[in-house]
Amino acid sequence: MTGLLTAMGINYHPEKMSFFIFFFGGAFCHQATFVKTVLFSTAGYYNENNKIVSDWEFFATAIIKYQCSYRHIACLLTHFALGGISSNPVSRELWKSEKKKVLTEHFSLMMYDELHSIFGEITHYRNSRLIQTIKKIQQSFLYRKIKRMDR
Repeated sequence: MTGLLTAMGINYHPEKMSFFIFFFGGAFCHQATFVKTVLFSTAGYYNENNKIVSDWEFFATAIIKYQCSYRHIACLLTHFALGGISSNPVSRELWKSEKKKVLTEHFSLMMYDELHSIFGEITHYRNSRLIQTIKKIQQSFLYRKIKRMDR
């Protein structure tokens, strides 16, 4: 899996990008991406008016609006130092407002507040006791052994 090294360990990115990871997570770590030059002529450059989400806006418009492809590379690419504006919890409101502005500008049919509400519900269920128990069962030795026997 592609990851970035943080002060707390390795933060891996998924092989397949999902809608919720992309819109509410960090999406791609721009320090660990390689972009073909031709993509800038298709999707434009990073919007330097944003202080935090310039890379996120670029990848959102490139992948969703212009339907550009991406490929996951399974190796560790970057060492990411915490302490910048995007890592600072104080900047969370700026991050939210910049993302909302991007969604409104490029994806006006999407309702930002509605998406946040849905994501909050999904996060609530994902963190529920039942789901956590299911995850523990799936990670157990016995479960994996039974699953291998089914193949």
